[in-house]
Amino acid sequence: MTPPQASSETLLAQAIAAIGKPHLYEAIGQWLAVEIKSSQFIVVRYALHGAPEMIVNDVLPAEVLDLYLGGGYRFDPLLRLWRERQAPCCAIVNELSEDPETVERYLEAIFRRAIIRDELALLAPAPAPVCVAFCLERRNQEYTRDDLQAAERLLPVVTELVRLHIEFSVLASGTSAAPSIFGDYRMPLAVIDRAGRIVHANERWTGEGLSRLLSDTFIAEMAAIPSGERALDRDWRLDWHVLAPDFPLAPKGSLVVAHRIEAAKADEGYDAAFARFVRRHRLTPRETDVARLALLGFPNEQIARKLDLTPGSVRNHRSNVYGKLDVTSEREFFRSFLAEVLTKVAAD
Repeated sequence: MTPPQASSETLLAQAIAAIGKPHLYEAIGQWLAVEIKSSQFIVVRYALHGAPEMIVNDVLPAEVLDLYLGGGYRFDPLLRLWRERQAPCCAIVNELSEDPETVERYLEAIFRRAIIRDELALLAPAPAPVCVAFCLERRNQEYTRDDLQAAERLLPVVTELVRLHIEFSVLASGTSAAPSIFGDYRMPLAVIDRAGRIVHANERWTGEGLSRLLSDTFIAEMAAIPSGERALDRDWRLDWHVLAPDFPLAPKGSLVVAHRIEAAKADEGYDAAFARFVRRHRLTPRETDVARLALLGFPNEQIARKLDLTPGSVRNHRSNVYGKLDVTSEREFFRSFLAEVLTKVAAD
C-alpha cells in the first residue's frame, strides 16, 4: 500500500527543522512542490559570475546537464532575470519573452529533452551576491497566473528560510558548517564586522591567506557601499554584501566571498562548439580572444585589461566579429553562438 503524501504543513515543519543541515534546500523543494502542485523540482545556485551549480537535481539527464553547464546556461532566462534584478522574485519561464527566439531555442534544447512542459521559479537571494533558485517543473501542463500568485505569497517564507540557513551555517565553525550554503564545495568567505575586524573566516579563506587583501581602503569602501565587487590582485576578486542589522555575529557587517579570476573552464562540448564557431566565421586569433571573453560576459573594459588592449581596440575587434557574423547587437551575437552550441543537439 502506497503511504499517504505528507501534508504541506508537515513538509514546511521538516524544512524548518532542516535549517543549517545539508538537506535544507531539498526539504524546501519538497514543500513547494506540494504547495504549487508540481511533479518535480530542481534547486540551482546562481551567481553574478560563472556557471550555475546544481544543488538538487533529479530531473535533468546527464546529457542535458552537460549541455546546460557547458554553455547553455548563458541563455537561461532565469539566470538573466536574477542578474538583472538581484532581488527576490518569482517567474514562469514560458512567460519570459524578452527575446522570444533565444528563449525558444533554450527551451527546445533543455526543456524538451528533459520532458519539461513548464517551469515556475522562486528566486531567493543570499549574500555574496548569490541566488538560490527553486525551479518547480511540470511535465503535462503550464503554470497559470494563480500559480504565480501562490508562489509570490510563499516567497517571503522561502527567503527567510534561506537567510536563517545561511546565518546558522556561517556561525558554525570549521568543517561543521553546512556545505550546501554555496553548493558542494566551500567557497572562501569571511564575515567582517562594522569595525573592519574578521569575526569569522572559513578554512578555504584562511588556507588561501586572503586576509592580506583586506586593506584599510577596501574596508572603508565596504562600509560606504552596501554591496559590490573588486579585483584586488591578479588572482582574486572579492564580492561583499551587507548583513542584516540582527545578524548575530556581525550586525550590519559584511559577508565577503572570494572568487578566483579565471575564465570558467567549459566542458568539451562547449569548447568544440566554440572552435566550430571560430572556424565557420574565420575569426582572427585576436577576434577569437575577444569573442571568447565576450561570451563569458566580460564587458569591453575588462576584456581590454585581460588582453592588454585599449577599450577602443576591443570595440574595433568586436565590431569586426559582428561584421563577420552579420549581426549588429550583443543579443544577436549571443543568439548566433547559441545556434552553434545547439547544432549537435538538433542533429541528435
